[in-house]
Amino acid sequence: ARISSFKVQDVSNTAWSFARLNVQDSQLMDALAARSMSLMHQFVQQDIANTAWALATLRMPNQPLCAALAEQAVLKCPQFATQHLSNTSWAFAHLSFIDGPLMDSIAAEAIPRIHQFAFLELANTAWAFAEVRVMHEPLMAAISASASVRSDGDIQGVAALIDAGVGTYRHAEENGNFASGGLEARLSTTVIELAESLPRSYEDWQSAELGVLLAARADNVGACGTSQLLDIWKIEEADSEFVGQAWAVAGEVATADGGGDRSSAGGGSFPEGAWAYMEFDLRCTSAVDIQEIGSAKAANKLNGNRFAGPTDMAGGLPASAAEAWWDNDNGTSALRAFPLGVRSAVVRDACAEFRLLSKFAAEVVQLAHFDTQVGSSGGSRDGNVTGRVCLFASWTPCLSCLAAMRQFQLRFPCVHLSFAGGRHAAASAKSATRAVGRPKE
Repeated sequence: ARISSFKVQDVSNTAWSFARLNVQDSQLMDALAARSMSLMHQFVQQDIANTAWALATLRMPNQPLCAALAEQAVLKCPQFATQHLSNTSWAFAHLSFIDGPLMDSIAAEAIPRIHQFAFLELANTAWAFAEVRVMHEPLMAAISASASVRSDGDIQGVAALIDAGVGTYRHAEENGNFASGGLEARLSTTVIELAESLPRSYEDWQSAELGVLLAARADNVGACGTSQLLDIWKIEEADSEFVGQAWAVAGEVATADGGGDRSSAGGGSFPEGAWAYMEFDLRCTSAVDIQEIGSAKAANKLNGNRFAGPTDMAGGLPASAAEAWWDNDNGTSALRAFPLGVRSAVVRDACAEFRLLSKFAAEVVQLAHFDTQVGSSGGSRDGNVTGRVCLFASWTPCLSCLAAMRQFQLRFPCVHLSFAGGRHAAASAKSATRAVGRPKE
């Protein structure tokens, strides 16, 4: 009842606080949304940015509220600080809410102030425009010119800029900064160094310190960096036929659930949030009991497919709660998840692709009668398993999930593992690029 008496700052601060703590309460958010709508004419830039960020962080889109926030943001855009411009564009992109006038207004305000943006703000802004397929060439050129001469960028930000299509153009060469490839060279060098620093065997991964990935100071290395790291590990890209099948299955799942994101091309429906899909066809040369696993009933076969939908894996957990997931498998899992450098509280074993691959690895171990602990014979005994595994993730995988792929590859060296995913793989299922200034569809 008290929400009805909230002032503007009370509403935005409450929404922000619950998002920061990752507390999802639909009744509360509905009440805050209703109160926000009645006070929208009083919202200032901080209120707009905080409320939009809260909706995006909690993955709780409210179409009427988003529309009202976008309309108010267009009016208040000249008053936005660079952080407000970046956070607002990021939030609306994360919500898959496309508003042409808003994106045009953000671009118009950002370009003359682009050198005031922090590197992360550049990355988030570029990512947002690319994510909603709004290609604003003057903005991207301005971001490129600024990023090319900056040395303060973290690798995740660099990766985000590259994935967004922000090239160094000729600006870096003219100024003598990062002349050997610009941002791309920085990413490539970092990925190579990362690969060299990681465990080389399955046994080493199992005994590695929990903080083995923290030194990267990144949660992911973008689609481009992911591709480079998988190339180093010789994990090939899955073919387009498999990718198409992944999207088809996801569409069936979303339709059956009666929900999903319907903003994609052709009116298709896909699950909201991150999801993963797997196809597999394995054989084991050792004799085992006949059992039904996947979609096959056989003594030495394992074939079929699997799908994992979104789950709650947002950050903001207390440190004590976050630490619990790091060791909650009690040594029974064939693969390990690791905390990461940016949002260490995020539950990485809740990632859709990790859940698929980890559970599947345990089933392969069971199929071949392997012990879950590495014994004196090491990982070579897992060479009894042959075949292929194709994995798709709707979002660019985090470093922990990439580490899981590497562990699986090392554990089962005779299994051909391929992967596809992330925003670039998803682009074919999303709407076509919108022209700058085109009205909201």
